[in-house]
Amino acid sequence: MAAHERRFDPYKGALGLDPARWAKWDPPRLVVVLHPLLRETAEDLGCGPEFWNFPLTESVGPDGIV
Repeated sequence: MAAHERRFDPYKGALGLDPARWAKWDPPRLVVVLHPLLRETAEDLGCGPEFWNFPLTESVGPDGIV
């Protein structure tokens, strides 16, 4: 498979917010396991429609960085 065939398709971005995908991966649960603290810096774990970013942002708070 060529690299361009693996790129994120922005037209399919809504799939990242699909309830079935959230149920499978459960981003808030993973963030609890990673345990980022308030005011820490955390790296987003993927690309697309903020699938991991929103739970990370909530965890590090307004003074943290994602």
